[in-house]
Amino acid sequence: PAVKTISYFFTYFPYVILCLLINTLGSTLIIWNKPELKARTAVSGTSFATRNAGIVFGMLTFASIVILIFTAVCVVMYKDDFFTKATLYFGLNALCYMLVSISVTFLIAQLSKKLSAWSNIIGLSTSFLCGVFVSRELLPDKVVALSKCLPTYWYINVTEELKYYKGSLSSNSWISMGIQLLFAAAIMVISLVVIKSRQSKQEMA
Repeated sequence: PAVKTISYFFTYFPYVILCLLINTLGSTLIIWNKPELKARTAVSGTSFATRNAGIVFGMLTFASIVILIFTAVCVVMYKDDFFTKATLYFGLNALCYMLVSISVTFLIAQLSKKLSAWSNIIGLSTSFLCGVFVSRELLPDKVVALSKCLPTYWYINVTEELKYYKGSLSSNSWISMGIQLLFAAAIMVISLVVIKSRQSKQEMA
């Protein structure tokens, strides 16, 4: 079926978008985290909230451009099957995971400069555990149960249902997208706590 064909494109999306954002966007964030740049920002009087809101907006803008490029590639590859309601849901699910990827990238950039290593570790491990590279039917039950702690699991929940789309989306898929957004929000909050904690230590020093 046409929907199942296009689903292969979106199934591998988590691995690609996560690794791509960590290695590209993460590099920019590391530059912004340099002490001299932070010092200049502090002198300018820019508040903590304003600075980080600007960074988040910049990340969203960059990620949106990446999504548009992915969409263009998808249209070229599946032009006869792209303009369907199922593709709209695929795209909505991809947007949810894009927010997860942004928050993960933001957190990693605060904790480490070894972006390539982290992109491989996180990208590959979550893809293998959650059903991106290996079908869940082939994974042990304990691995599948463990993968529920990862946002990629909930992303794949939606793509698996959409492979056999019959005109409507179940509440389970909507819940899965909502859980991805909760992951994104939680990881972003952790990142901001890390930044605020470091800033407080620097001020005390």
